[in-house]
Order: sequence, then C-alpha cells, then structure tokens
Amino acid sequence: MTVQELPGRKLSGAGLLRSGMRIDLLPGIVAIVAAAILAPIGFLVYGALTTTAIGQPFAGLTLRNFAIVMSEPAYLTALLNTLYVGFASTILATLIGALLAWIIVRTDTPGRASLRVGVMIPFFLSPFIGALAWTLLLQRDLGPLNLLFGAIGLPQVDPYSVKMIVFVMAIYYAPYVFIFVSSALLNIDPALEEAGHMSGLNRRQVLLRVTMPLIAPAILSGMLLTFVATAGQFGVPALLGTKPRFFVLTTYMYQLLNRFPSQYNLAATLGLVMLAIACFGVWLQSRLTRGRSYVTVGGKGFRPRILQLGSLRWLAFSYVGAFILLGSVLPMAMLLWVSLVPYYDATFSLSRLSLEHYRELMSGRLILPSLRNTIFLAVAASTIAVLLAVALNWMLLRTKSVWRKPLEFVLIIPAAIPHVVLGVGMLWTYIYAPVPIYGTIWILLIGYVTGFITQAVRNVQSSFLQIDRSLEEAVTMVGGSRLRVIREVTAPLLRPGLVGAWILLFIIYVRELSTSIFLYSPGNEVMSVLMFNMWGEGNWGGISALAMVQMVLVGAVVYLASAVFKVDLGKA
Repeated sequence: MTVQELPGRKLSGAGLLRSGMRIDLLPGIVAIVAAAILAPIGFLVYGALTTTAIGQPFAGLTLRNFAIVMSEPAYLTALLNTLYVGFASTILATLIGALLAWIIVRTDTPGRASLRVGVMIPFFLSPFIGALAWTLLLQRDLGPLNLLFGAIGLPQVDPYSVKMIVFVMAIYYAPYVFIFVSSALLNIDPALEEAGHMSGLNRRQVLLRVTMPLIAPAILSGMLLTFVATAGQFGVPALLGTKPRFFVLTTYMYQLLNRFPSQYNLAATLGLVMLAIACFGVWLQSRLTRGRSYVTVGGKGFRPRILQLGSLRWLAFSYVGAFILLGSVLPMAMLLWVSLVPYYDATFSLSRLSLEHYRELMSGRLILPSLRNTIFLAVAASTIAVLLAVALNWMLLRTKSVWRKPLEFVLIIPAAIPHVVLGVGMLWTYIYAPVPIYGTIWILLIGYVTGFITQAVRNVQSSFLQIDRSLEEAVTMVGGSRLRVIREVTAPLLRPGLVGAWILLFIIYVRELSTSIFLYSPGNEVMSVLMFNMWGEGNWGGISALAMVQMVLVGAVVYLASAVFKVDLGKA
C-alpha cells in the first residue's frame, strides 16, 4: 500500500514523506533489523563450513561437518526423530485445534464464550511446564492418573516416551491452530455457504466444498507455525526424551554445546539442517496455496452461520471440556499441589499443606535475580519489538521506499527459523562482532527481539491496516504536520493494537526457553532456564513452586489485558 502524493511534494524512501517528515532513519532501522536477522544465519553457515573452533582465526572451508552429520547414525536418528515428532505433533494439533475452532465458532455448543477462554489457557503456558506437570501426573505408582488407571484395571502410562512427547506438544500447540482457524471461520461471509445450500449441496458437501477450501490458508498457516515450533522445541523432548535416550536435533545440539570440548561446528551444521527443514515447510505452504483465491470477506455487517447440533451439542461440549481438562486443569492442579506439600507421595491430605517450597524459593540466591531478569527482558524486548514494528510497518504501508520489498523478505525469515538455530547463530555472531555483549543479558535481549520480530510486525500491521488513510490525509490537507497526524490520529488509533501486541510478546518472552537455554550465562538466568536446571537436580517441589510463580505472572498480565485494556489475546 502507498500514500498518494500531493502537488509540490515528493515522496521517497530516503527523502521526504508527503507531509514533509524526513524518514532518513527508516533505512537505518531496516539495515539494523536485517543485520540482526541475517548475521546469525551467515555465521551459522560459516561455522558449518569450517572446523575452526569458535573465536579462532579462519582456517579454510570444508564439507567435513556435513559428511559427519550425514554419515553418523546418531545424527541421522536425531534428524528422523525431529521429523517424526514435528509431523506427528503438527497433525494431531491441527486435528484438535481445527475441531475446537469449528465447535466454538460455528455450533450452538453451550457456554461457547467460556469454553473459548479455557481453550486459550494452554497458549499462555509453557510447553515445558506442561511436560513437567504430565511427568508428575503419570509418575509410576505415584501419579494420580496412573493410580486411577491401576484402580480400574488399565496399565500404567510411562510419561517418558515418544508418544507423550507428541501428545504434550500437540496439546500445547493446538491453540495456535485454533487461533488461525477460528479467525478464518469468523471472517467467512455466510452468503458463500448459503449459495452452496441453495445450489443443492447438503451440510457435509458445503463443509467440504465451500468452507474447507476457504479456511485452507489459515489451516496451512497454523500447521506451518506449529511444525516450525514443534520441530524446534527443546524443553519437551529434553524432559520426556531423556530416559528413553530419544534425541531430536535441538537436544543433540544442546549436548554438543555442553560437552567438553564443545562441538560448535557440528551444532551449527545441525542448525542448518533444521533451517532447511523449516524452509521446505515455507516453500510447501506457498506451493499449495499458489494461484488460488481465498477472498471471503464481503463486508463487516455479518455474523457466522451457527449450526444447530441438537443432542450432539453436549458431545461437542464434552470434547472441548476434555481438552481444557487435559491442557490446563489437571496440569495446573498437579503443579499447585506438589508446590504446597513437603514432598509428593500420593497422599492427598489438607493437613500436609505448607509454603515451605515457596519460602525456600524466595530465600534462594537465584530466584530473585531470575525473576528480575525475566521481567526486565520481557518488558524491554516487548517495548523494543513493538516500536520497531511501528517503524517497519510505517515503511511498508506508508511510504514508497525501495527498501519495502527487501524488508518484507527479511521479516519472513525469523518466522521460519527455529529459535534454537537462531540462538546458535547468535553465539558465533556476537563472539566475532565488535560489540561486547557475549555472556551478558544483552545478548538475550537481542535474541528475544530478533526471534519474534515477525510476530510483532504482523500484530501491529493488522492495526495499521484498519486505519483509513483518509483520516491522516484530512489533517495534512488543512496544514497539519506529520507529527500532528501521528500524535492526534495515528497513535490513538494504533494504541489498542499496540497494547495487545506488547502484552502478547510479554507473555511469550516470560515463558521462552528455546532461545534462553542457548544464550544465557551464569548470573543471567531467566525463570525458564532456572526451572530447567532445577529439573536436572530433581527438585520437583521447587520446580512446581517456580512454575506457579510464572503462571501467576502470566495470568496477571492476561487479566490486565482483558479487564483494563479490553484486549482479546485470542485474536492476536
């Protein structure tokens, strides 16, 4: 989109806006963002093509690392495990999330508004915390669910298995698909479906021939995001795959970086393999949607057509309720109980309740610094990302800059890069870069902003697109400056969207583990890293207490978003 020029005014990316506001800073911002995104990839390629240790002088290029990765059975097994977990989790999450969206948006299931809130709860929880809760729920001879299974004659379920990795990731990534599909269902003009009925199609045929093709891009987008996230997930396979020695690429990269001597070059090579997998997913999505028209919205004055389920409405209600039970109620209740008893031994008595773990947690030397680091990084990264998103969207939507097309391409990249890959690339980058941030909290800040800048730009862009530019043009036509336009028109209209984007990013940063585990250094731990390290020590009570602190922090922010700022994060 562009802004029309007024007589006597010139508009260019490096010169003046139509109103006379200089935008010389925008190319500089683009250059900084592009460098932050592309430099880690460049150093990742460099690391994979050399055998030179990180930080050492260049000693020539080689394909030796790729030969090792492609011939070593352990690496090939990790690759196949990654593909299996990614595809299986994505398919299951898509089936769960798409059906949840259809039930809540398109049926007369009782309590749809409340159910929608419940469905979104796993979206705000860390998958790693979910995995911790399920290891406790299914602890052999002690877990409540295994005790129940034994009581009714069923075999116990081992939480440390590939099936549980797929199950946990599907549960906690199903809301991603739910958000995409529910938004698409809400935006379909019911006249299109009515036309199908009038042409003689029954309900099933309308669903398959009209509705499904119209929401196909949303399903594919949700599947792509889920696949990249699950294939790049670190915490869940690290926790549930340790005992069966089930390694995926992310956990193998972690092992390579934490052994002595560290194998940075092989880790970089595995990172490039993950990047190739993600890029293939992006290419496949574009290939499947190429040349098709998915225009569905003909106006804003309609509501989606509601299907009357009759007696099946309670079956649909039970399905959504089961998801809420498995995704949030049981895990949160289990973590709360374990955090409130001195030690968990399958004895459920109120007389055992104690705040001992919380007292020990608060008296520890790491919890307060990790809490402070988490809040600082979440606030700072969210603020920087939103401000950058405003500037970048201004260039994309309000200028004729020649930088727009390259910028659009660069901003796609972080969405297709698993965060562990970006983290490994940043390790190389900021050892060589003449910026003294390696081993400090600032490398985490840059990693957070870089890894999620695409989400920030997309969320802010949706608010930009809702602003009619004639409102801005009306002010400039009566002599108002561009600064006045921004202050009195653009900023007030953008404010709700900016608040929503900021809060969503804050929540993501609070629970982020995949980036943090590769970039943190002693003294700069965040809460998610501290929980991971405590798990290695077997401190289940402390982990549960810290998980509850993290959930309370996220819950408070979500409450403020909905109650004070009237932000619906489910549509973010």
